[in-house]
Amino acid sequence: MATHNDNIPVHLPVFEGKNFDQWSVKIKLIFRFQDVLEIVNEGVTALAANATDVQQTAHRELKQKDGKAMFLMHQSVSNEIFDKIMHYESAKEIFIKDHAYLINRSPTKKLHDKTPEEAWCGVKPSVQHLKILSSLCYKHVPDQLRKKLDDKS
Repeated sequence: MATHNDNIPVHLPVFEGKNFDQWSVKIKLIFRFQDVLEIVNEGVTALAANATDVQQTAHRELKQKDGKAMFLMHQSVSNEIFDKIMHYESAKEIFIKDHAYLINRSPTKKLHDKTPEEAWCGVKPSVQHLKILSSLCYKHVPDQLRKKLDDKS
């Protein structure tokens, strides 16, 4: 992988609205290599008013890493995607992991059972890659099949 100043890769994967999973894996690896993955996931907490010099220095370094992560994200998306994310002020805000991603792939009544992504792009998004992790479910047992002290589910 060719690099430029400060070991930033010259050829970043570009997200154009398709193959989010592949892009996400690639960009997370770059974030880890650049030592900014934690900042992307956790964000930078606000600095206390009575912070010591050491805390201020550490906070400044975290803000610098946040800026580096934002730079990487801005460089690794198409112009259309950039227009949608350019007003965000932190890397975490841009890369909120699953929440917005899943919401945009969930149908809503307001859009007449279309997903927001489908309404925005005109293409129904794929959800084949989504998996249910450790889901607990119960089956209801009707009254007719239950005895007095049996469980309802």
